[in-house]
Amino acid sequence: MEGAKSTEKNWARKCIVCDVNFSYKHAYILHLLGKRHQKNVRKRDRSQVNTVRNRTVCFSGRRDKITLEKIVEYFLEYGINNIVQQGNTVFIEFDSVEAAKIVLQKRNYKIRTTALRVFPMKHTNEDEATKVPISPSLKNCMSQGVTGSELDKYISFLIKEIELKPRELEARESLRRGIVNYLSPYFPKVVGHIFGSAANNLGFTGCDVDIYLDLGVYPWIECENKAAAQAEASDLTWFLAKRIRQSGHAIKVEPVPRARVPIVKFQDRASRIMVDLSFRHGMPVYNTQLIYQYTQTHPLVRPYLMVIRYWAKVQDVAGGGKPSILITNYALTMMMLFHLMHRDDPIVPSLAALRYNRATYTPVFIGPWDVGFSSNVNDWFVKVHSVTVMDLVSEFFSFYGEMDATQWVISPLTGMLIARNDVLTMSRNLPACLNTYLQQDDKIQLDTELCVQDPFEHSHNCTRGLIKSSFLEFQYKCRRAASISKNILKGEQTLNDLFQSIEVTPDMISDGCQGSSQLKEEDEVITLDDSDVSQDIEVLDFEKRLAQDENVMPNSEGRCDIEILSTAKRTPDIEILSDPQETSQDVEILAGSQETVDISQNCSNKKQEELESFGKRTDENKNQPFSSGEVFEHCKENRDEVMTDLSSTIGEGSGASQMKVENSSSSYPLILSNLGVCSTFLLNYSQVPEFLITPDGNVHRKGSKLAEHTDTGQAACLFIQFVLQQCLKIGLSTVENCLTDEKRKAFMQGDETTTEKYKKGNDGNSVPVPLKYLRLTKYMCIARMALWNGRKKISKTVTRKLNETPLQYELAVTRAQLEKSVHIYLPNDDALRFTIEVWQELDNPKIIHVTGKSLSDTKVTQGQMIPMFSYFTSFSQNLLKRLTHFVKTSMH
Repeated sequence: MEGAKSTEKNWARKCIVCDVNFSYKHAYILHLLGKRHQKNVRKRDRSQVNTVRNRTVCFSGRRDKITLEKIVEYFLEYGINNIVQQGNTVFIEFDSVEAAKIVLQKRNYKIRTTALRVFPMKHTNEDEATKVPISPSLKNCMSQGVTGSELDKYISFLIKEIELKPRELEARESLRRGIVNYLSPYFPKVVGHIFGSAANNLGFTGCDVDIYLDLGVYPWIECENKAAAQAEASDLTWFLAKRIRQSGHAIKVEPVPRARVPIVKFQDRASRIMVDLSFRHGMPVYNTQLIYQYTQTHPLVRPYLMVIRYWAKVQDVAGGGKPSILITNYALTMMMLFHLMHRDDPIVPSLAALRYNRATYTPVFIGPWDVGFSSNVNDWFVKVHSVTVMDLVSEFFSFYGEMDATQWVISPLTGMLIARNDVLTMSRNLPACLNTYLQQDDKIQLDTELCVQDPFEHSHNCTRGLIKSSFLEFQYKCRRAASISKNILKGEQTLNDLFQSIEVTPDMISDGCQGSSQLKEEDEVITLDDSDVSQDIEVLDFEKRLAQDENVMPNSEGRCDIEILSTAKRTPDIEILSDPQETSQDVEILAGSQETVDISQNCSNKKQEELESFGKRTDENKNQPFSSGEVFEHCKENRDEVMTDLSSTIGEGSGASQMKVENSSSSYPLILSNLGVCSTFLLNYSQVPEFLITPDGNVHRKGSKLAEHTDTGQAACLFIQFVLQQCLKIGLSTVENCLTDEKRKAFMQGDETTTEKYKKGNDGNSVPVPLKYLRLTKYMCIARMALWNGRKKISKTVTRKLNETPLQYELAVTRAQLEKSVHIYLPNDDALRFTIEVWQELDNPKIIHVTGKSLSDTKVTQGQMIPMFSYFTSFSQNLLKRLTHFVKTSMH
């Protein structure tokens, strides 16, 4: 960090990782804890690992009474570059080694009432950590320079030592049976399949196990839209995690619901085997079967694959969990198999060749993709090739070490290199086996350093997240390994030399990295650890086209909830704040000029002074770049009138809309750091059955659907009131209620005097402005308890009773939270004051919009109001979906 000042008034810092300047200490702290900063940290050049470790200090101790923000604030004077929490241990990366040494001189720190013990970060031997251990006797054999059959014998010894043993295979199969038996009372049709390294004949001893569960429940097929499917899959993920945790046979249970392929990760208590459970679809099972068949196609295949996979593990260029840094195991296996297909003398057939003989091939479809293939490979098995395993290994390293990957798509489906331009333009030169791909709307991502096409799901690039520096490091190590392999074949070097870690410095790959940004905004991806599944787990984010066309930000469920208003006539400066409660959205604080700010009568003199100083800082920093927020439209909130224009929602169920109000005279940009945060989300009642709710959480069904528009509005208001008052214990007072019989009748019957308002045009005459939204009610709210903090964690401890409604369950969570936590009460000065308004679309009355505006000051807004609005948004939407499901399935 640079430019630290001694006083808060002149305080300024720059985040070197994200290249963003900050003029407020609190904003910088929130940025360090935010998702965007952490993503950029993960994308840093791997050659910096040792330097980062030297600058990192570990803090441990009971942290139940102190937040990460307080820890960062305490040590900020030393210069903090990053902070990561793992359990009760906090890792702080300082700007320099000297700063870390100064902090380490004092072994214990006390922040408020919390004692923290400090110690340096341990230096692990990465070579040993990434290797599968082999015996000293085998190491001695591999240190001998041999050729021919002796070399093949040592390779055979190596494979026997590192491969999965029969007892390990049985333990994993027993684990699969136990999981299926435990879940069968909840899912009577459940079937489990092991996939990945533990089943494809390429697993190393001690590897994790990946299990696909066919639960008989298919959210992606049964739900009406993508948003509903994601919500249903998220609920299912949390349910599985809760049941597995309650079984008592698992530890370290971790659900990953916000994913392209949601999973539940845990460790078996008895065997200590790490498990990844997935349930989206069975394509990983077919991927595993295909790889297994290839290992049986010819005797050369499995030893060749095992040697290169072991080399990649030692060199730390492939693995699970870090697809932006490492090539996934599945992608590496496809690359290895493709090399065998692409040789002048092919050793294995392409997938298209396996489907050529219709007599032995039966199509099997998952969605539009055919995952079937022929198992008849007898002709390939008996072929004789004048190469050894080490010859093939050397060829692999040479092929990929010198390959210009930016020009080609590696296609195991066709067994050919396909020009990226042909795929992009959908050229007629493409093979006929890609006809299914050409008919799909989703296309493969081609703007990547390496493009490996999945043989089944043709629109999936298995290496779409790999950054340039990591790929160049892989190529550099391949070139070094190719040279070593050739020397091994000559007897000049030993097999052991191939499995020594190859050191890479930034200078070795800098030439290839010039002109590329390591902070490229790619979708965050998580992969199943050590699995060969093509369905990498991609954290859900709003679509890139929406990021380009709409100014919205995502919440923790992948929907866009908080949207910020701004002006279009000037480029605002932006400070990026991240939710301290680790919600997924980044909140952009927009700065406008002082002259264009409309300060309400309730603003204090102090706020006016803040606005003036904020405007001055804005003028001084006009040239400062910003990340995702572009120029927004003119807006001004009309506090007493019905809103004249709310832009259309961004996708059904997306939970976001952008607000703008017509004003012919002037523009008023909203400055969030002073006037509050505007939060908008929608409730979709189009498929909600008609039901009544009571203050005690009971639900009574009346009919099949909400019959009239007025019933929808009334139900939405009661629902929002229940969430605020009963679940979050927020005090309410109704400022305006538009649900009187006369107003409802006038609006719904199209009374022109009511549904239109007037404004002065350029000629001075009044012109009508048609209304699009009816404000049903407006609540003035005050929150004295932060029940959104830690609610999800406490909900995991509350048992759901039989026939209990979702509302009654949430009330039980609230009671448990009040009983167990003493830190939820806010000081009187920090009580949150805000307004909530409920709107109904006139053209589509089944769509209800809920908007919120903060009335609290800047510090409270940044620290509490933003996460409160975010939680209120996702909580309301998910609760309505659970209510709908409950009414449809449980009440007849």
